[in-house]
Amino acid sequence: MLGRLLQSTEETLNLGHCASDELDLEKPTAKPAVKLRIDNASYAVRLAHCLAPHFPTLQSMVTTKAFVTITCANSDDGEAMGKVLAEAVAHDAGGMALNPSYPLNKYNRFVVLADSTAYFSFDDLRAIATAATLGYPVFCVVPPTAKLPDVLAGADLALTLPDFTAEMLELLFAACHDEVPANVLQFSAADKLKTEDLIAHVRRARAATECLQGLQQVARARTVSMARDAVLLEDLAGYGDAKTWGLELAQDLELWREGQLSWAEVDHRAVVLAGPPGTGKTSFAAVLAASLQVPLIPTSVAGWNAHDHLSGTLRRMQAVFDEASARAPCVLFIDELDGISSRSAIEGRYSEYWAQIINRMLELTTEALGKEGVVIVGATNHPHRIDPALTRSGRLDHIIHIPLPDSEAILAILKRYAGATISTKDLQTLASRFTGKTGADIEKLVLAARATARRAGHSMSILDLQQQVPDPLDNLSPQVRRRIKVYHDSQRIVAQVLGLAEMVPDRHRDLGELLAKAAHQFRFPTEQMCNDILAIVMAGRAGEKIVFGDVSVFGAGSSESDLATATLIAADMDMKAGFGKAGAIYLGGTKDLAQLPMPLLASIRRRIEEAQARASGLLQDNLEELSSDPADRSLQAGIINGKRVMN
Repeated sequence: MLGRLLQSTEETLNLGHCASDELDLEKPTAKPAVKLRIDNASYAVRLAHCLAPHFPTLQSMVTTKAFVTITCANSDDGEAMGKVLAEAVAHDAGGMALNPSYPLNKYNRFVVLADSTAYFSFDDLRAIATAATLGYPVFCVVPPTAKLPDVLAGADLALTLPDFTAEMLELLFAACHDEVPANVLQFSAADKLKTEDLIAHVRRARAATECLQGLQQVARARTVSMARDAVLLEDLAGYGDAKTWGLELAQDLELWREGQLSWAEVDHRAVVLAGPPGTGKTSFAAVLAASLQVPLIPTSVAGWNAHDHLSGTLRRMQAVFDEASARAPCVLFIDELDGISSRSAIEGRYSEYWAQIINRMLELTTEALGKEGVVIVGATNHPHRIDPALTRSGRLDHIIHIPLPDSEAILAILKRYAGATISTKDLQTLASRFTGKTGADIEKLVLAARATARRAGHSMSILDLQQQVPDPLDNLSPQVRRRIKVYHDSQRIVAQVLGLAEMVPDRHRDLGELLAKAAHQFRFPTEQMCNDILAIVMAGRAGEKIVFGDVSVFGAGSSESDLATATLIAADMDMKAGFGKAGAIYLGGTKDLAQLPMPLLASIRRRIEEAQARASGLLQDNLEELSSDPADRSLQAGIINGKRVMN
């Protein structure tokens, strides 16, 4: 992949031809008379790192029939990058089309759309539609501010061009300069570099070490500038156990620095962060390093495997771990850790190849964790794919799952990225719309809102954010919206009357999430506490009955509904807690409640009905707060006078 991308770049520039499709940049046999242009070569190298994990060969790309988006940095020349990609696949595809302004034909079997702007023309849209009909692959290179057209909303693969790494710089010096600096793999903060920096500093007429020094000065200057406004562990939201782990490590590291703790006593030396894409695993590593005030050494398994030869992969692995040892204390961040698969899952002709990589990884990890000051943070979307030997005790033995942010974390993330331009009160009204989104999703939406406001000539407001995440209730009729409001208001009223205001399931908090928090807070709930929770869950249904004279399926109909939650709570009370008419007996659980004996089902139903009747009585006592008039003011937390109700 990398060899062909660089080769096509060379051919396009009329700079000669590579010796073979497997361009080996590690041990050049002779100095070529000419070299590649640094900007195009940098795009080729980053494209290879981006695409290789998904398309091992160019042939696999041209036969995929997939729609793929590649988001580049604002400083990148998207059109030039697209040309590098298009020229690379032209031979294998039997023809390609780069930003076609003409109808596609049999000679345009691979479509590349690439521009430096964030807009798609009608020609682009026609090309995408035709490619979809003919089954041609489409690769779109877009800036981060681009709003993709609807025809690409369901892209098969959405990729982001990676930042520069020390390994990439080594490749670029080999391709664009007459010599490779001996210490290039010890380059720090390569991710702070831009393509324009390479253009400015990498010149053949200048010694390679001098070129590298210029790049290092740029990277360090940007690192210092970013450190002034760095986000620290204390500022993070939504990371749960990972944040706790990091804060404890920070305390231990400080004691170690002061000589009060030996490195052997620091038990938080390695962790694997697992979670869906976009949950902030990479960001956590950067924040951890900033909080510990140590260098971050980012690398990835995909980067190690960018070369075709096993020797190259092993050498890059060794170089990364050597850099970590040399720069300790530091945080070594290894992304895509599941790329080193489990030996039990590898069969066939490549099993020996991967066995050597896995074995070397085990050795390097053990050695690194024995080095004072080295902290290893791995990241994976698929922890089950990692070889068990790598996660055994003494290696990467601590796996922390990072979930999607809950309501509190969503609000904190919004406040961080929106800044002081929007009040917390306004953000609270919007937080529920971000449920189910990752921290990266939220950041992207806020940035898009800020860009929209900037182009309109004003500061970002809550209206700009609202446009990015429309309210799902907007398309509902006033009658349906009123019913939903009454349902939630009823639960809020009962929760406050019962002194459980922390369980108020307003529009910004999910009831299931609140129940989980309540179970954690009240580790050993009494029967009365369980009955109170049941009353809150069933209050929505009771409120509907009072206001409208009937109930709807809004809080029922699925295994995630309030009615299903109430059923499970009531069943657990009868069958597991010994609160039922059968007395103090444990009957265990069942996957299918419908299979329970009728007397037990009747007891569960009776408990739920009693909870709804109790909630109805509490709501009747506060009927003025549950008026059926849609013009009435919205209910807010704290409006119930607890003393008056109790009297």
